[in-house]
Amino acid sequence: MKMPRYLLAVFCALYGSAFAGTPHIVCTDTAFDFGTVASTQVVTRAFILKNDGEAPLVFEKVRSSCGCTTATLSDKTTPPGSNCTVAVTMTMKGRTGLQHKALYVHSNDPTQPILQLRMTGTIVVVSTNQTPAVSK
Repeated sequence: MKMPRYLLAVFCALYGSAFAGTPHIVCTDTAFDFGTVASTQVVTRAFILKNDGEAPLVFEKVRSSCGCTTATLSDKTTPPGSNCTVAVTMTMKGRTGLQHKALYVHSNDPTQPILQLRMTGTIVVVSTNQTPAVSK
């Protein structure tokens, strides 16, 4: 059975528009090793996210695996070809030893709706509160 050309054209138009112009989240550096730091320190890191797609990238939320880690997005929506920053702060107080923390960036990217960012390092106990913060 042959499909009339106009039906084929309608099908192609509808099918093509459903998948054209999607956002695509890219982060070239999803892991950060902050090394060895004192338990009195605060570690900060800025992860750069790029929208490598053809439609606006909308961030729904950023969730962390631990209450000691917080994250702030510079923008809720990132146009195609633009960047957004996720500023992460980890408070080391009360922690010791090897630490593995994860952040989950939820977006409207259909191929990767949740991007995982990781921060790892070792915390050592220090008896003074005069240690400066670490920022990289």
